Amino acid sequence: MNIRLIFTMKGNTWRKILFVSCILCCCSVAFAQTKVSGNVVDADGITVTGASLSEKGTTNGVVTDSEGNFSITVQGAAAVLQISCVGYVTQEITVGDRTVINVTLLEDTQSLDEIVVVGYGAQKKVNLSGAVSTISSKTLANRPVSNANLALQGLAPGMNIRMSDSYATSAPEINIRGFTSINGGSAFILVDNVPVTEQELSRINPADIESATVLKDAASAAIYGARAAFGVVLITTKTAKSEKLTIDFDANYGLRSFIDFPELVYDSYDYMSMQILSADQPGRFTEEQLDYALQRRANPSLPATLRPEDALNPSNRAEGNWEHYASTNWQETFMTKYSPSQTYNVRIAQKGEKLSYAMSGGYYRQDGLMQNTVNDVLNRYNFRGAGSYKMTKWWELGSNITLTRRTFERSPLLDDTWSYYRVVQGYPTLPLYTPDGYVNNSWLGLLTNGSNKMTVLNETQYSFDTTIDLFKDVWTVKADANFRYKYEMTNTKGFGYTTSAGPGKTVYEGNTSNSIDNSSEKYIVYNVYTDFHKTFAG
Repeated sequence: MNIRLIFTMKGNTWRKILFVSCILCCCSVAFAQTKVSGNVVDADGITVTGASLSEKGTTNGVVTDSEGNFSITVQGAAAVLQISCVGYVTQEITVGDRTVINVTLLEDTQSLDEIVVVGYGAQKKVNLSGAVSTISSKTLANRPVSNANLALQGLAPGMNIRMSDSYATSAPEINIRGFTSINGGSAFILVDNVPVTEQELSRINPADIESATVLKDAASAAIYGARAAFGVVLITTKTAKSEKLTIDFDANYGLRSFIDFPELVYDSYDYMSMQILSADQPGRFTEEQLDYALQRRANPSLPATLRPEDALNPSNRAEGNWEHYASTNWQETFMTKYSPSQTYNVRIAQKGEKLSYAMSGGYYRQDGLMQNTVNDVLNRYNFRGAGSYKMTKWWELGSNITLTRRTFERSPLLDDTWSYYRVVQGYPTLPLYTPDGYVNNSWLGLLTNGSNKMTVLNETQYSFDTTIDLFKDVWTVKADANFRYKYEMTNTKGFGYTTSAGPGKTVYEGNTSNSIDNSSEKYIVYNVYTDFHKTFAG
């Protein structure tokens, strides 16, 4: 007996089988892995410990052991290995059909030839012998910070940036090498060879900084004397680099918030109960008041304020006072969860054979974390223009102009006497406003009545310099003249407010006096110095 089995495939079945087979074949090829091992040494044949090896385009990577050996599994022959280590040139090697790859890393001589500003001159990194740290503009780029002091935070070993308070105009303190003396001590700061204070540095646009050099050892005292006792921070601003016209623009928008808020007891029943226990005043609130507060917790639609004739406490009825049962969270009333900050910068630069110029402008705005107040805003405007012109092959002239304007508007209460304690000390039984429309909290009255304090600061700096090459690349004479002028005005408007203890019992409180304070500073400095570089064969 012969039996024949006949399979009939209709339509595109064969095509489907062929397609699936191709996919499976491709997958088997794609997932073919290769294990590669080897050794990493430098140009002198010395093993390189801690070199990083990674498969390009993936997160797959390993580090060489104490003998410079490594082993890594990559995705096939087309994989590319990236080998890098601090102080060496990064290499890329295609695996191919090899399973053993030995690597020789070359020293990164370019980083050693980088020019570093040191005192009144400049040196190559390879020639530096003191404790010097450098910070480049690439490191500073796109850091969402409000001032130049904070931009340097965490970028140089041994340099500590500390905020003493959260005031909008406060300048972070710069400390080098930790504790200095029993009387304290700050680093000596220079911007384009002009001494500045921490406050003045904080008003500089961080986007204008080209590099920062931190001198941390006693060698800096040989240049700056006793002023360098606590270290030196040298900052240079950006100049033109490219022969092509360069236009840069960047913007940043951020939100600030408190890390955490403590939980407050603001339920009227809980607050009244705790007040009786803590103050040992059983008669402060009656049982009827506690019962009403408990009822209002269950039914918030009940009136938060009772008129004197409906008051449950006999003293309030007799004196004609409001009787309050609100559950007000003063923390949420005065403080917002998020406050925005905005930064905008634009820069135009071009370097020519004789004439080079660079201009930049910046705007920074920071809103406060307080709400239900008059304006609580800081604005800062920066402009910087720098240029240089080659008069001859041996004579060059330069100038640098800086303009800064800062305005800070806030309630006078936020200046000296305000504290977080005053935010939370308000009675939670009080509502925001009384039934007749007056503020029910004295601090809210001080903050919202329209009084304000405006501080305007204008700062101008002009710098002019000249460089003369007496003998090219050997002997150079430099001179500069710097003029800085600062004017600050504070205009304070008096404040007052009206509260209501009961119907027809309004009280006006506050100080309605106005004041204007002015101050100005002038700073002039001249520098003349020379550089002599000559190598004598031994």
